Amino acid sequence: MEPQPADNYHSEPIEFRALCLVPLLACDTDGFRLGYGGGYYDKFFALYSNLFRCGIGFSFQKYRNDLPREHHDIALMAFCSEEKMEYIQKRPAY
Repeated sequence: MEPQPADNYHSEPIEFRALCLVPLLACDTDGFRLGYGGGYYDKFFALYSNLFRCGIGFSFQKYRNDLPREHHDIALMAFCSEEKMEYIQKRPAY
């Protein structure tokens, strides 16, 4: 189910160790994702920048070439597929 514009954001603080799995159509090597439009996840990530952002998809959805991006897009930190979990940005220390 896709998020609706009227959906409320979580009002409690979210700890850095919280994981947010994000669906996608494609992801590039810099961690930028091609989503379903609307910028819902980018708005959520802007509010909660301390989340560990992990895209979830199949290995064929990972591209080496840059995907189109806009100034408000926020990159993922990792990509998880049926083959492996791949860190895109430096792995955070806990």
